[in-house]
Amino acid sequence: MLVLNDFVSVGGVPRSVMVIGAGFCEDLAAGPTGGVAFLNSFFGANLKDKAYRSFSTNAKQTVELFPVSSSAFNNAGAPGLKGYRIGVSDGCGLENDVLDVYTPVTSAATQNFYENVGVGFPYGHSIYAPPITGTRSWTTYLDGSRIQRLGTYDPINPVLPMRTAGFQVYMWKALTIATAGLSCGPQNTPVGVGDNPGSGGGKAFVNFLNLKSSNPMRSGEARIAFGLAKTDKVEVRVYDVTGRLVKMVANRTFAGGQEHMVTWDGTDEMGNKARSGVYFYQLKTHSWVSQKKLAVLSN
Repeated sequence: MLVLNDFVSVGGVPRSVMVIGAGFCEDLAAGPTGGVAFLNSFFGANLKDKAYRSFSTNAKQTVELFPVSSSAFNNAGAPGLKGYRIGVSDGCGLENDVLDVYTPVTSAATQNFYENVGVGFPYGHSIYAPPITGTRSWTTYLDGSRIQRLGTYDPINPVLPMRTAGFQVYMWKALTIATAGLSCGPQNTPVGVGDNPGSGGGKAFVNFLNLKSSNPMRSGEARIAFGLAKTDKVEVRVYDVTGRLVKMVANRTFAGGQEHMVTWDGTDEMGNKARSGVYFYQLKTHSWVSQKKLAVLSN
């Protein structure tokens, strides 16, 4: 939640978050403090039920997704793709989330519904929420199924396996509306949370701090790059979210006017591997301090 909030909070830069995954909403609703509120406000969605099959009593192996006729999803692409028969696998033991709109997010709208069977309908499948001026600067697309479960729906023989054309149409439409407000060309600002190559990039006599490795850090090491306006003693430290020092990465004098790089190997001062979570890498000199976030996903 922290990483996604930080990602969309970059001022003046449009951001988009697309999630396809059964269980994602369920984990938010049942797990962390504030998870339900985050699901509501960030995605404009509610979790109505965690399993469409048992909730609806629809026992079919594959079920059809019905796009809302006026929805952005249905209107995306060529006219011939409107109402294209897309299906989702929903066999015994599978769980596909049922979603509905969190109405305080006024831009949120259901894009597709599962089949109306039983008494619990409507059964929302995907929620799209574009920006709202002055309130919400980001776009989200939330899907309650899983990416490998999508395909072409066959009304005559609704069983597995499904043809892949429906998957391709679905993904093309979803990506089209989810990224409509973004520029996909080169940008001055980074994609990775915590990175900031546009602030220095090795230019002479400029203070800058950025990350030259992946964020989140999944394994291996974090490569921290920096430059100084003048030669100075530098301390590079890594802290956890409580403010506890995890590792002193560097503590010596570095020359000004050039790019330097130090490496955090993902361990603490005792050599123990850092747990998954949010950390902060900090650079401090006599006259300048910069601190940024780094997410760690350890195996």
